[in-house]
Amino acid sequence: MKQFRWLLAWLTHIEIVASVTALATICLLTLATLVARQLPSVSILWAEEVSLLLMKVVAFIGAAAMYATKTFIAVDGLYDRLPGRARRIATIGGWLVIALFAAVVAAQGMLTYPRQIIARSYLLEWPKFYFTVPLIIGAASILLSSIYYALAELLAWRRDADIPPGEEQIVAGTEDAP
Repeated sequence: MKQFRWLLAWLTHIEIVASVTALATICLLTLATLVARQLPSVSILWAEEVSLLLMKVVAFIGAAAMYATKTFIAVDGLYDRLPGRARRIATIGGWLVIALFAAVVAAQGMLTYPRQIIARSYLLEWPKFYFTVPLIIGAASILLSSIYYALAELLAWRRDADIPPGEEQIVAGTEDAP
């Protein structure tokens, strides 16, 4: 489990760096486009296609990084009202449903390869599949994170089952042991 957690942390770090770099590059390309419009006979039309690709990196890879670090917005009103066992089951079920959804999205993205590899972008003539790659990478990352969190919750549930009632807080570290 430690290697899995280390792999996810490493992957998340790369996703954060990629997202921030893509966003900064979009800003620079936009600035360059604005400056180029003011100059006669200068055009960088290709910047729009590159910016579109980079925006997909920011959206999908950045979302995967936020998901892995649990910095996304969640509505927990109903979840907080569930009793302990039901809450654990809902947590594990939620992670597994998200894992299934991410697997379907990644697989569907890969199934578009035959059609999208021959279709080309307008200006740079890049294969349209390149614009689907950030979605596939983001979905695969969310899949791995969901599996990790579901396994961690299952292991915690198993570990907590071995603890006598009344000692949960000491084990969790919220109270000092006597």
